[in-house]
This record gives sequence, C-alpha cells and structure tokens, in this order.
Amino acid sequence: MAGTVDKLTKNFVAKYWNDSSNLSKHQKLKNAFVNAISDGYWTVGMRLPTESKLTELTPCSLGTVQRALRDLAVDCLIERHRGSGSVVADMNGKLSDPWHIRYENTEDGSSPYYELQTRFLSRVSSNAKGLWSTILDQGNEQITKIDRRFVVDGRIEIYSEFYTLSTRFPEFMELPTDKMDGLNFKKLIANRYKAPTQKVRQHLRFQKTPDHVANLCGRPAGGISPVLNVVAYTLSGEPIFYQDFFLPLEEGNLDLGVAVRGL
Repeated sequence: MAGTVDKLTKNFVAKYWNDSSNLSKHQKLKNAFVNAISDGYWTVGMRLPTESKLTELTPCSLGTVQRALRDLAVDCLIERHRGSGSVVADMNGKLSDPWHIRYENTEDGSSPYYELQTRFLSRVSSNAKGLWSTILDQGNEQITKIDRRFVVDGRIEIYSEFYTLSTRFPEFMELPTDKMDGLNFKKLIANRYKAPTQKVRQHLRFQKTPDHVANLCGRPAGGISPVLNVVAYTLSGEPIFYQDFFLPLEEGNLDLGVAVRGL
C-alpha cells in the first residue's frame, strides 16, 4: 500500500508541480492540488500524501506544505483530520439547485423551502463599468448584464442583476428570451462551458433602492434595500459571475447556506 501511495505522489509531483512559475512555493503546491483534484487525479475521499512525503518529494519545507494544505482546507477542497491526514472533500450537489434565494418553508413543512420562480426582464452587452469590473477582471471586455425578477412563494419579489463576461459565456446573449424564464444559470455554465461553481463569496450591503427596482417591485421610492451580493468562482479561483439580489424588507427566513462549498 505504501508503495502505491509513493508512486501516486511521485506521479502527482511530476505531472502537476510547475517549477517555471514565479509563484511562491506554497501557492505552487496549492495550485498543483487544485489542478489535480479538478482533473480527477485525486478523487473524493482519497487520502492525500503525508506532510513528510510532500516535503521529501517537493522543494517545500514542512511549514510551506502545511500552509498549502491549510489553504486547501479553508477553501473546503480537502478535509484535514488530526492523526489520520488529509482527504479530498465531497463537493457534490451543493449549488446545482436554487441556492442563494432559499426562503425556508415555515408553514406546512411539505418542502424545506418555498417555491421559487424566475422571470427574465432584460439583457444587454456593453462596456459599462461598475462594482463587478475589478472582480471579473473586465478590462476592456464587454459585460453581459441580465435583469430578472425572482418570486418566492408567489408573494416575495426580489430583483436580480447578473453580470458576466460576454466573450466567456456568449450563450447568455444568444439564447431566445423565452428560454430564460426559470433558467438555472449555474447549471448552464457548468454543463455548457465546463465551469462548475465551486466556491462563492457572499456580501450584504444596504443602499437606496433604485427607482426601477422600486417601481417594478412596488417598493417605496427613496427607501433602503438590503442587497445580497454573490460572486461565484471555479475550483481554481477564477471568477465566473457577479450577482446582486435586491431583497425586500419582508418577514422570512433566508438560508444563506455554506458559502465556500461548491457544486
């Protein structure tokens, strides 16, 4: 068994360690594991090489190895167990269904969450800049913006603004508008472009409700809206999309889930 593990580790280092990169050693080692996990070299539940074995077979010190493994654990790509080492975490099925706007069903218990419907409102591809630009590394590229209305339990209305790079995901501008209602954007990106969401960052801010949101959702002009911002990332940390949800000040329990575990 030890011989098999040693061979796997040697092959892993030979295939995934990038000596030509200018990154720090701990980042090189982390990236090597990210790429290997993404490729399926290390699969769910597999035990990873020990810290001492990684120190032996890579140009990394023990502290460097420990830092890389710590970062992988923070990103929930691996699970570290004292005394038994590290294993690849199970990341299946966490974001495939509606996940950001999940209002808990507190009435009849027929399902854990209230029914969610989405309606396409508008879309545009432009060079517009905003809070999303730096996060998506927009540069001089065009951005696709899609506005939708989410309705929870037929009564709670949420306005959504979705942003992504037009050149990366052109299908968002090409799809017929009648195909946009109820479309799960994460599934489309994962299936069509092989870029599943593996990690998200969520941030809540409070701002004056934009006039178009107030008018569409029947909110008071000049009021304040809590805005749930969600940024989705691939396994390698590349940003996929930036999305704002303008939440109403209505009674309800919004399940924010586990923000770092992915599809």
